[in-house]
Amino acid sequence: ISLKKLNNNLKNCEIFLSERAIKRRKKVRKDFEVIDKSDLPVRTEYIDRLSAMGIKIINVSKWLNGVSANLSDGEKEAVENLHFVREIKPVERYIRNPVPSEGFELSKVLTGNNYKYDYGISFTQNNLINIPILHDLGIVGNGVFIGMLDAGYIRNHQSLENLIVVNEWDFINDDGNTANEPGEPPDEHKHGSWTLAVIGGFCEGGLIGPAFGSTFALAKTEDTSTESTLEEDNWVRGIEWLDSLGVDVVSSSVGYATRFVDRPDYKFEELDGKTAITTIAAEMAVQKGIIVVNSAGNERIGWGHIVTPADGENVIAVGAVDAFGNITYFSSPGPTSDGRIKPDVVALGFGVVVPKFNVVSFDYDKYESVNGTSFSCPLTAGAAALILSAHPNLTPAEVREAFIKTADRADNPDNNFGYGVIDAYKSVLYFGTVFSNKPDLQIIDNEYHISTKIVSPSGIPENSVFLHYKNSQNGGSFQIITMNRNINEHNEYYVDIPVGSFGSSAAYYFSVIDSADIQSFNPIDAPNNNYTYVSPFSQELKSFEFQIQSRRFVILNWTMSFQTNNLGFDIERSLDNQSFIKVGHVQGHRTIILQIEKQIRERIIIV
Repeated sequence: ISLKKLNNNLKNCEIFLSERAIKRRKKVRKDFEVIDKSDLPVRTEYIDRLSAMGIKIINVSKWLNGVSANLSDGEKEAVENLHFVREIKPVERYIRNPVPSEGFELSKVLTGNNYKYDYGISFTQNNLINIPILHDLGIVGNGVFIGMLDAGYIRNHQSLENLIVVNEWDFINDDGNTANEPGEPPDEHKHGSWTLAVIGGFCEGGLIGPAFGSTFALAKTEDTSTESTLEEDNWVRGIEWLDSLGVDVVSSSVGYATRFVDRPDYKFEELDGKTAITTIAAEMAVQKGIIVVNSAGNERIGWGHIVTPADGENVIAVGAVDAFGNITYFSSPGPTSDGRIKPDVVALGFGVVVPKFNVVSFDYDKYESVNGTSFSCPLTAGAAALILSAHPNLTPAEVREAFIKTADRADNPDNNFGYGVIDAYKSVLYFGTVFSNKPDLQIIDNEYHISTKIVSPSGIPENSVFLHYKNSQNGGSFQIITMNRNINEHNEYYVDIPVGSFGSSAAYYFSVIDSADIQSFNPIDAPNNNYTYVSPFSQELKSFEFQIQSRRFVILNWTMSFQTNNLGFDIERSLDNQSFIKVGHVQGHRTIILQIEKQIRERIIIV
């Protein structure tokens, strides 16, 4: 293929990547390297040739430049002789080795702490890795897009009601339904729903996940029907799809090692970070800017090693400890066959709180506990999302560095604990000053009360936090206003700004100079990027904000202090700011008068 044609083909590949994906890749690649040969589709003439031979193609992978298919011995010999075929490998099918759960139902209990949220029975799994203090700072995963690879998902549980899923795909049945389908085992979607709740669930007094403020894409890649098998090539298709959507973090609670059908088990020598196809794909994903977090495996007894793709050099492999920090009896140990330390880190994997599953669905408000590195993985992936929400420009290598340099065995790693139990708070501060994911804005006594929380590992001197503000009525440059420290709220800074005339807009951002004389901004690329608001058109509307999630989704949030004869809100969309089309409706609450601290908050996702 000519260089000119290759360049044209690579350029055409951009249409298959979201803007988020391209932006994420630019964190780890130069502009002219954002698209590479791995993004080229498998040549159609090769697929057509195989089809003409009567071979049914099952899966196609552009990253691996290959396809999967069922071949008889005769077909295998014929295909091996084709000039464009480099090698034929069996498709690995893995039978999961489950870890027994605790086997008892959990009741809601108070955590007895002074944190902002009541974590209920999920306090231990969060507290062990220092999540609550980050939530108190307003670092909850906002702006981070997480991809899940698992066995299916349902969300009919109180802890999953508010979780935002913007994309999902079933790679077993090739459709957009990731829940159970006819003929599938009734509990197939249980495991994926558990891991999803552990990372992003939210129900005070029951279960709170580290990254409950993030958005999610769900890939169903595990087929548990009849023989309870999982195919590696579905995992590869899944992570390719997640890359194209622009996810920032992938949480994968599956792995491959032994008990294969139609091929020998992996050998320890093959745990070298470059042999298994899922490991190759996982490493490619990291090279494209994705943080890949994978279970180390539950194979301490028997196989005795980690599973793939946890052997990847840049994959964050997660082992499991109990609530006292002891390694569990099942957590797979390292090293890799080439001598690298694995797992990388550990988190709670024994007695992890999840929604209670009952035959085919969840008991809406009940919980149970489960064991496995399947659950220490999403806890760690959730912590990775918090790091990224605080420092959006970090690369996968930098996030991994933050974990291993701040874990509790950083100075004495081994092949049981890796670098130890992660400390999410220390990891977030590892790269310097952090701000709340988004500021708080309220109207109090006809003034905008703007506040944010800020913390720096070096400390913050007095009178060194600033609001940069400009109103559309005044125009011109940003005014710089020194913010006040809230003596009643730790790490919070605030300022009050007069409310502009109804309909006027304003822009603002924050800056701080810490005790090490390092200046930081929020948003990080301010003033080119900043926070905006529009003064309300009505005294009832106290705040309005929006968040762009992808090319197809915008999330609108607004707050009402009171409502008079309000039957609802119509949401309209316009391309030219002249003609509008109704795209949604939110039910109103008729006439309600509330104190400002009990405002009515509405949200709608616009497609």
